[in-house]
Amino acid sequence: SGATNATLALNALGLADMGQYTVVVGNSLGAVTYTTEVGIGLTTVQAELKLSDKVLRLWLPTVTDQTTVVEASTDHLHWAPVYFYSPQQNNFFDLSITNSAQQFFRTRSFTNPPQ
Repeated sequence: SGATNATLALNALGLADMGQYTVVVGNSLGAVTYTTEVGIGLTTVQAELKLSDKVLRLWLPTVTDQTTVVEASTDHLHWAPVYFYSPQQNNFFDLSITNSAQQFFRTRSFTNPPQ
């Protein structure tokens, strides 16, 4: 009688997840098949270690319609945002490296960033 809605979200996709995906949705009236390609965009980040200032300076590419979040992790499993970068800012920023163990960084871009 009434329409229903559903959402399929594919989160945390990596390079190994690129390719073609197919979804089949059906009910008593029939089925619909939808096929799409999933591509992963790679961002190039330039870095400079400034030991005298105890910072890691990162340069991000300018993407005019997106906000980029830089996240840090010590184990590649648990990520925390450390910097939000919008295209109106300088294309570099400094991360303090004074009291941290080995860290990994990644960037993610959003047209509508999380709050």
